[in-house]
Amino acid sequence: MSWLDKLFSDSSASPFIGPPKLIYHGAHHKMGTVWLMRVLEKVALEFKLKFQKSNCKQEQIHPKTQAFLSNHSQHWNTIRKLDPDRVIGSHMIRDPRDVVVSGYFYHLWTDEKWAHVAREDLGGKSYQQHLRSLSQDEGLAAEIQSFSHYANDYEMRSWNYSDDRVLELRYEELIANESDQFERLFRHYGFHDTAIEQCIDIAATQSFKKVANRQPGETNPNHHLRSGKPGEWNSVLSRQHIELIDELVGDLILLMGY
Repeated sequence: MSWLDKLFSDSSASPFIGPPKLIYHGAHHKMGTVWLMRVLEKVALEFKLKFQKSNCKQEQIHPKTQAFLSNHSQHWNTIRKLDPDRVIGSHMIRDPRDVVVSGYFYHLWTDEKWAHVAREDLGGKSYQQHLRSLSQDEGLAAEIQSFSHYANDYEMRSWNYSDDRVLELRYEELIANESDQFERLFRHYGFHDTAIEQCIDIAATQSFKKVANRQPGETNPNHHLRSGKPGEWNSVLSRQHIELIDELVGDLILLMGY
């Protein structure tokens, strides 16, 4: 018996069609991370799967983990070797230009600890203090610089966007048609039809409209889900911002297919 079979042997009702799989989801900051985390947590709870969320590369994968979310799309190269034939993955991406816009407005008020740490390179200011000291145009330029560092630090250019074991989800497609995209996701995981229907119902409770109590595009500047509207960068970023993005991460945008 495979270690995965032993791992899932205590599950009262497996969601899988055949042999159980070890689920991996790779996320990135401001690319639907909280959204997918909430959905996967609730799905794991429904089917009594051990769920683990990781924020740092050094974190170890728990031996009883059955569904693993990596907050910065780390660990895939480790987790896929545990049982190459039984590990299945997904990965969420979003237009980096919208990520910059979303990140800028979020970082102006977030209470995440990293945004409040004093930094030598910012003259002793925290990142949030730095952004608040700038005009919006200057702040967006700073956010573009920050995203380019994030892309390098978390190896977004070296991610394999064509791995058959990993379903590439686009934020824009998911928010436009949640039901179809979540069906696609859970079918990729190998769930049976009844489980997929349950998962779609669970995902519906975590939609933008349900959580934010408004439609995508209706803005609340002090909410984690500020706008959610794809393509917002067109009305927020200036020509100079676009040129800076092209210079720093234009290759990544093309690699991701935007």
